[in-house]
Amino acid sequence: MKQTRLMLIKQRTIEPTTKTQASRRKIIMSSHIMRLLSQLRDDEKMRYVVFGEFYDHVSTTTLDRKYEQYVKAAGVKKIRLHDFRHSHASYLINKNIMVSVIAQRLGHSDVATTLNTYSHLYPTTEKEAVLKMEDDFTPAQVFQFDAKPRMLPQLLKSL
Repeated sequence: MKQTRLMLIKQRTIEPTTKTQASRRKIIMSSHIMRLLSQLRDDEKMRYVVFGEFYDHVSTTTLDRKYEQYVKAAGVKKIRLHDFRHSHASYLINKNIMVSVIAQRLGHSDVATTLNTYSHLYPTTEKEAVLKMEDDFTPAQVFQFDAKPRMLPQLLKSL
């Protein structure tokens, strides 16, 4: 997990970097998620992992073991941690969230990156697009303009 501040670890200064400026961001979380994270904050080791605080060293073996335990207890399929990012993007796409908002949450500097990565998840076809337009446009009426040009204002008033 990349940090966004300078850290002093064993007398070495490390300045974390991100791939793009857009990667450095704040994201809004739901109140439900914030409640869960607040509960986790009480556990020092979880604080290290979730909030990026550096207390005691937590080995990757410990993290892997805990992750295995949580997956087993939840009865869900195990995925790579990075796949949570893709799951979040997929969830937002299925909720019809604007692609620009998704790109911002993912830290993409360009909406094209998001579209190139996740375009296969957008199920809309041309036929579906036309059906949506059908709902928005009322059937048009066809008028014959056999009348003389001076009759046009009267014709328009009759509509």
